Amino acid sequence: MKPKNNNEFHFKLNIIVFVLVIFVGGFLFFLIPKKAISENEQRKLSKFPKFSSKSFFSGNYTDSIDLYYADNFVFREKFLTFVEEMKNKYGFQNKKLAVYHSKNTAELDEEQIIEDDLIDSVANKSDTLTVMVKNDTLKSKKSVNEKVISYDRAIFVYKNKAFQLYCGSRKRMQKFAELVNLYQKVLSPRTQIHCLAIPQLHKYFLPEKNWANSEREKNEIDYLYLKLAYGVKSVKVYQEIEKHKGEYMYFNTDHHWTGLGAYYAYRAFCSSAGFTPYELSDFETKAIKPFYGRLYNLTLSPELKQNPDSVVYYKFPITTSIKIARRGNDFKRGRTGDLIVEYAKGVNSYSVFLGGDFPLLKVISDVKTNRKILVIKDSNGNAFAPFLSLHFSEVYVADYRYYKSNIVELIRENQITDFIFVHSTIVINRNYTVSKETNLLGKYRHIIKKNILKNDY
Repeated sequence: MKPKNNNEFHFKLNIIVFVLVIFVGGFLFFLIPKKAISENEQRKLSKFPKFSSKSFFSGNYTDSIDLYYADNFVFREKFLTFVEEMKNKYGFQNKKLAVYHSKNTAELDEEQIIEDDLIDSVANKSDTLTVMVKNDTLKSKKSVNEKVISYDRAIFVYKNKAFQLYCGSRKRMQKFAELVNLYQKVLSPRTQIHCLAIPQLHKYFLPEKNWANSEREKNEIDYLYLKLAYGVKSVKVYQEIEKHKGEYMYFNTDHHWTGLGAYYAYRAFCSSAGFTPYELSDFETKAIKPFYGRLYNLTLSPELKQNPDSVVYYKFPITTSIKIARRGNDFKRGRTGDLIVEYAKGVNSYSVFLGGDFPLLKVISDVKTNRKILVIKDSNGNAFAPFLSLHFSEVYVADYRYYKSNIVELIRENQITDFIFVHSTIVINRNYTVSKETNLLGKYRHIIKKNILKNDY
């Protein structure tokens, strides 16, 4: 009889525990305030749907309720972190290098179109470096000499630092050079064209012995600059950053460069454009911390969790004001902004620079010059563009992903004297970039032949 009593006791205990968990979980679900944004995933969480007869009978209403509960269950953020930590304990663990390869890495630049064929392996096939490949929930041990992995969307974690590899090609660099030369043909001589390629510099994040072609990115940036038409000024960022190897120029957990990296790019620009750069000692230096960036949120790597970033920014000895265009090139009905948004925090800390990504904004500086500059950029340009207000009376900043108006009209209506491309080498190597920025020229894009001007450098 005792075994029977024990079974009954355990049966009742299981029921009590189950009901208790459901009751407490449900109570806490309604009691604890809901978050609007997931800090781990850097996305908006689902809200409770509004009822309508159409959504109810179509099934969308109940599906939306499922999403709401999935996004808002109790202690969800801690649970996701715990799950990722447990997954990292499975199987063989490599202390040197982890490679996360997921379709979600396409979100890094928040673009609608991502090129699938941008795959050029950077690994030396004879390399014996063992890596851990983490493909969503799939994890397996591989050796680089067994199979060349597609690295264009991979995130590498090495010594508590995350980064992406340069996976471009000369063919793609040639296409971007043709784009720059097209702008030169349309806009010169009234507007001076500059080109600034932001390097990934992965060779400084891995042992050089593991990558036989670590100089490839530099060589292809040089190739890009070589193909630029006469009169276009190339900004030698790579060479300037190389002088400061070991400094905090790239984030540990994010795909952007830091304020310091952008400052060294500004020095390179001054050298090319003929300005005398400000020294860091001329600025007030401040920081926002801790900061966990996009690469951490895509991987939830325990190694990155131990190495948070700080977003360093600088206050300039000038006065500026910002106007954000409401639509197209219209600043009259736009709103105001800030060069440095000091209340930025958490996952949005990088938005301290310009307040984030806008289709078009204008910085008005009290610097008295007769020069104005337009920056066409990806999000890396946010940290760089503020420095230009030190030398230009007006700085226009257009994000190539969101700006949709005629860029030639913008330049001519505002008598803009300088134009600069500011892109990472990853963005430069995308067909989407070339296509989007070609279309911004409107009718003027048809005025030149496919075979662009021959370089005279």
